[in-house]
Amino acid sequence: MSVKIKITWDDLNVISEGVRIYKNASAFTSSSLPAVYATVAYGVDEFEDLDVVEKQTYFYMLSSFLDEQEVFTDCYEVEIPESAPPDPQLSTVTLLMQFDANPLKDPISDATWILHGDAYIDTVDKKIGSGALRLSDAVNSYAQSPVLTNMYTPNVLEKTITVEFWFKKTSSIGNAGAVCFQNADNPSDRYSFFMRSGADDFKVAVYTTSASTFIDTTANLSLNEWVHFAYVEGGGDVSKLYINGIEKYSVYANKPITFWSRTIATLGQSGLDAEPFGGLIDGLRVSKFARYTANFVPPDKPFASS
Repeated sequence: MSVKIKITWDDLNVISEGVRIYKNASAFTSSSLPAVYATVAYGVDEFEDLDVVEKQTYFYMLSSFLDEQEVFTDCYEVEIPESAPPDPQLSTVTLLMQFDANPLKDPISDATWILHGDAYIDTVDKKIGSGALRLSDAVNSYAQSPVLTNMYTPNVLEKTITVEFWFKKTSSIGNAGAVCFQNADNPSDRYSFFMRSGADDFKVAVYTTSASTFIDTTANLSLNEWVHFAYVEGGGDVSKLYINGIEKYSVYANKPITFWSRTIATLGQSGLDAEPFGGLIDGLRVSKFARYTANFVPPDKPFASS
C-alpha cells in the first residue's frame, strides 16, 4: 500500500514568492537547514510528499520567502505508521479505537470520544499504531464514548461477539475496570472487563450485573507488560477468554454479554466512578463475529477501518 504525507498551511504574509519545504531524517533548526526539498508557488497551501516509507519518522520545516528573506516554522516530527492489513470481517465491527490522536475518533460509528482528567494519548509507550490511551489510577482519569446506537446485539444463544484489546497495567490498585459498557438508559446495567486482585499478580475477569458474577481467567499476570485480551462468544453456549492468544477460560454460560440499543463505553474505570484502572489501553475492537475459535497469534498491527 502506498503512503504519503500531506502538509497544509496558512501563509499570512501579504507579499511572498512562495513556500520552501525542508525535510530531514533527524531534527534540525533554521540555522542548520538541510537542502531545500521542494518549493511551492505563492497561493498554493498544500504539498503531498510521496517519498516516504511506513514505520519511519521524518522532520519538516517550512518557510515563506521573498528574495533573500525567509520566515520559518518550527520543525515538525511526523511518524508514518504501519498500514493495516485488510479485514475480511470489517462489516461485523461495531467499535474500533486505536488511540493514534486526540480527539479520539471511532471510524466505524464516526463517534468522537472525550478524554477526562489526566488521560492522554501516549505516543511513546504503545502497542499498535502511533499511540495508546494512558490512564492514571484516579477515578476521573478515563475516556468515554457518546451514546452509541450501532452496537445493539440481542441476547440470543446464536449470537457471536468478540471484544478484544491490548492493555498494560501499571498500577498495583486491586480491582480495576479497564473497559466497561453500560446501558445508556440504565447505567447500573453494565459489564466490565476487569483486573482482579492487585500488587504484582492479577487476573482478567468479566463482570456482569445481569449475572452478578465474575468470569475469571486462570492466568496470573504481571504489571508493566503488554497483554492481549479477547472475550469470544462463538454462537453456542460457550464463552471463552483468551490471554495473549491462549485460551485461559471456557465457560458454559447463558451468553452474559450483550449490547444495548443505546450503549456507552468507558475506558479506565467501571463506569460508575469507581475501580480506576492505571495503565495503558490500545487496539480496542468489538465485532459481531467469533474471530477466534482456537489459540491464535494476537494482532500486532493497526486494525483496518475501511
